[in-house]
Amino acid sequence: MKIEVKSLGAGYGGRPVLEDFDFTLESGGIACVVGANGSGKSTFLRCLAGVLDFSGEIELDGEPLKKIPLRMLARRRAFLPQQSGCPSGLTVRELVEFGRFPYCGGWRSLSAADDAAVAEALERCGIAGLAERKLAQLSGGERRKVWIAMTLAQRPELLLLDEPTAFLDPAGRVVILRLLERLNREIGLTVVMALHDLRSVARIATRTAAVVDRRCRMLEPDELFSAAVMESVFHLSGDDVSWLFS
Repeated sequence: MKIEVKSLGAGYGGRPVLEDFDFTLESGGIACVVGANGSGKSTFLRCLAGVLDFSGEIELDGEPLKKIPLRMLARRRAFLPQQSGCPSGLTVRELVEFGRFPYCGGWRSLSAADDAAVAEALERCGIAGLAERKLAQLSGGERRKVWIAMTLAQRPELLLLDEPTAFLDPAGRVVILRLLERLNREIGLTVVMALHDLRSVARIATRTAAVVDRRCRMLEPDELFSAAVMESVFHLSGDDVSWLFS
């Protein structure tokens, strides 16, 4: 799914967070959004997901986001905010089944097509063997896979993730990012995610967008670790940059 964002503006309670924000991503790309805490990364993702009001234009495959019916939008894009816990008492399969809500609503049982979508999502995320386990029994990395499987059950063209590797150890981060990379490669899923780990960004991103002073600055690969970017994007002084990379 191709994304085009023009002159995006958004905020909370009259306080602007994004202004004149322009961004593009070709279908099948992986974009990483970087920036200091509070810069507007999550706000941008919420706008792309259609869950936060905004000014300006967002187009998905040339269609204005605001004109896409909510139920249809839920089938075309999936949004995974930062995770802080897990629903009490649910099994892995039960959570993944929630991904079929845009197709069946809350009033009917899952169809054979729904069951197939759930089974495929579990298999693609490597958690089919955990389907009947309770979420509370899983490790943090395993639970993160379950949430991603839930989004896959929607059969989306676009996947939006806010810090999908937050609170995971290095091994867990690698597992999640390699899973996302594989899904992008195998099923052509377009991915936009906020990440703090710049080494991971350098490894996985086809495009990198930095949120600076409420606007978007697209970074070339050789800019990511430059002193200028460290200072302007992450507010690190020259001494701090030298300490970090010494």
